[in-house]
Amino acid sequence: MVADAPTMFTVRSRLRPVLGDHVLVGHNVDFDLGFLNEERLGVGNHRIDTITLAAILVPEAGRYDLESLVHYLDLPDPNGGQTHRARDDAEQTVELFLALRERALALEMWQIEEIIQAGRRIAWPETLFLKRCWRKRRGWCLATAVPAPPGSVCQTCSILKNQQPKFRRLKRKSSR
Repeated sequence: MVADAPTMFTVRSRLRPVLGDHVLVGHNVDFDLGFLNEERLGVGNHRIDTITLAAILVPEAGRYDLESLVHYLDLPDPNGGQTHRARDDAEQTVELFLALRERALALEMWQIEEIIQAGRRIAWPETLFLKRCWRKRRGWCLATAVPAPPGSVCQTCSILKNQQPKFRRLKRKSSR
């Protein structure tokens, strides 16, 4: 499969605008960024690693590889347990990221604030994720970090919401 894949040289020009200045999310994201940075792609982009988020938000999981977290959190499994297929891993990472976001939003405000403060002290990249959760919980605009009037959506957030990629939510696995 990999032998038939196009080279980075042939996809670089198409990949650069897709990455843009977006935050890059991945499971063990530094591994993937190594390949991208080798091609001078994604350099300077913020990144969020779902492994480190899971270690904070799901400490009881015990194991933090993608397959174990998908199983532990009962997330959709697009290929019935077949692991290490790029598309399936990407879809599972999206599901994991969304599940971690739900967990972060369920934390008490003081807990989110404490994690943010600790993250700032050690320059933890995932602090960005928690700051967004904090702003959402406060009802603030995620783009401008300004309090939004109750029941309103600021124009910037409305524009951003329409530009965000639409993720296809997979069906959850049936109950055991």
